[in-house]
Order: sequence, then structure tokens, then C-alpha cells
Amino acid sequence: MSSNQNSTIPNNAWNLLSPYLTVVLFSLWPFVNFARANILEMFSYSRFFLITLGFVLASVLAFKIAEMTLFRGRPRAAAAYVSMLVVCFFAYDITSLAAHAVFGQY
Repeated sequence: MSSNQNSTIPNNAWNLLSPYLTVVLFSLWPFVNFARANILEMFSYSRFFLITLGFVLASVLAFKIAEMTLFRGRPRAAAAYVSMLVVCFFAYDITSLAAHAVFGQY
């Protein structure tokens, strides 16, 4: 009896779902940070939810396009690529600090 029989998600399903979950989690990161920072502010949570959902769907679509064109048959590499693009796009403070440390004044 293998250890895969005791788990709730079989290994094959986990291998298929893990790239999607990676992209979804990294796509939710900027919106979770925004909500955490503005928890006391008054803004439309329904609009926020729709924008978040639209961005997550766009990220998954970008993942599928990257997987089919750039990373043929390597979904984990495509998921890492799209996830890092999301982090670089939304983490300007972190990116600018790293660029300043590496390149000096820019």
C-alpha cells in the first residue's frame, strides 16, 4: 500500500492542480496586501472582489498562454514565470530597493 492511497488528493491530481494553485495564490497576493492595508477604509468590496476575480482569471489565462508558447509541456515552469511577473509588477518597493542595492543610484 503506497502513501498516495491515504491522501485525499491523488498524486496525479496534485501534479495537475499545483501550477494552477501557484498562479492563483500569487495573483491573490497584491489584493490581500491592499485589503490588509486598507481594512478600515470605505471602499466597495463587491467591486474589489470583481477586480480580484478578473485579475486571477487573467493570470490563469496568461499562465496557459505561457505554458503553450514558451514552456511547452512544463506547467510548473510556466506557473513560476507568471507568478514572478505578478510579484515584480506589484512589488515596486521591494524591486526598487533590490535595484538600488545592486545598481546604486538609478
